[in-house]
Amino acid sequence: MTDPSADSMSQAFQSSSYRLSSIGLGSYSEYRDENLAFDLSSLGLVQYSTSIVSDHSTFVFDEHQSHDQGLNSILEEICLAFKSLHENLQLNDSSYTEPFDIEFARSVFTVKNARTFLSAYFTQTYAEFPLVHGPTFAIHTAPKSLLLALMLSGALRSPPQDDTFAIRGFFYISEEYIFGHLKATLQERGPLEITNDLLQALVATQQMMIVQSMMNERRTRRRLLSQRLPILVSVVRELGLARVRHPSGRPAGSWHEFIHRESCIRVGCWTALATWNVCLMLNMPGPLITPSELTCNLQCAPELWDAKDEEAFHVACDDLEFHHSLESASPAYLVSTLMGEEWPGPTGAPFKHVPLSGLQQSLMGEFAARQNFSFAYDSLFLPSLDHDDYLSATHVSLVLFCPSSTPRHLAMARSLETGN
Repeated sequence: MTDPSADSMSQAFQSSSYRLSSIGLGSYSEYRDENLAFDLSSLGLVQYSTSIVSDHSTFVFDEHQSHDQGLNSILEEICLAFKSLHENLQLNDSSYTEPFDIEFARSVFTVKNARTFLSAYFTQTYAEFPLVHGPTFAIHTAPKSLLLALMLSGALRSPPQDDTFAIRGFFYISEEYIFGHLKATLQERGPLEITNDLLQALVATQQMMIVQSMMNERRTRRRLLSQRLPILVSVVRELGLARVRHPSGRPAGSWHEFIHRESCIRVGCWTALATWNVCLMLNMPGPLITPSELTCNLQCAPELWDAKDEEAFHVACDDLEFHHSLESASPAYLVSTLMGEEWPGPTGAPFKHVPLSGLQQSLMGEFAARQNFSFAYDSLFLPSLDHDDYLSATHVSLVLFCPSSTPRHLAMARSLETGN
């Protein structure tokens, strides 16, 4: 199962033999080294490195980063907002029983912890959930709700320390704060206006839901399922984010226009994935977003999304294979083709340029759609599982097991596929 020449199983999963140039049917790879295409220092973050072998992480701060008055003011505003929200919840929500101490909050939400957790997010989690646009993210200009959500996400992937555990006590009030910010942002915008502030608020809510879904708490899961997810779905549907597509042809337009459209697409796609995941994991009928609604593009190649500036973006667009990802078929069309009687084959349209993440999304959409039917209709879904080696049982295992774009997860999934 692992490389016998490696010192350990975890090192085998990181060995060069598993760093494939391309996966699935796409001609570009979403499985890259841990090195980001953009520099963390350009985001004002610490340099962060970690080893899964030793579970040892290194954080390097310079003096001005540890005494950043601007970031300290932002964190103080978050703590004061927590205090006000806590008092409001105590008065108006009889089910709210969470303790809160502002001095304790200030001791956890420090400049050093903020930079540490944000760096952990970009080096450990960003590749798996690429919702925020890393190259244009900036600590001092990002909305506080997004900054908070990324900090909490990074804390889950940080070494076990006192502050790492302490910050989990603020998850619930952070959730209330972030969804409250989304509500306020929705009220401030114009009719059907999709502003950058609104997109960032939606990304913050999605990231917060990812964080909370990783906590093994029944009450939290029920709240996400019955309250938070329907709110997110209703906003995505009202704004039409599941229908946003990149313009066909070349050039691809300006970098900032691309970022705006791609952010809309990713919010729509990841919201649909969240609803489909609920159907599959909890065996629930009727996803809140059906595959037929998702007529947007698949998310683009990471080489385009992670381009560090406009010049690098246009250079990547000149590569036809990367540019093809801007003209991909919609998840709705992929699902309908998978379930259709006519099978174009793995190299035919629309699958020629579909990356592994697109295949995963299509399969999840197909199986979520199956939840709407009784067992008597299972025969409708059998052809899609029989289309060449592309959808063999091993590939289904590969895709469903490997939701992220990290080499380590890919290696584990590939071991299942080969049986070695």
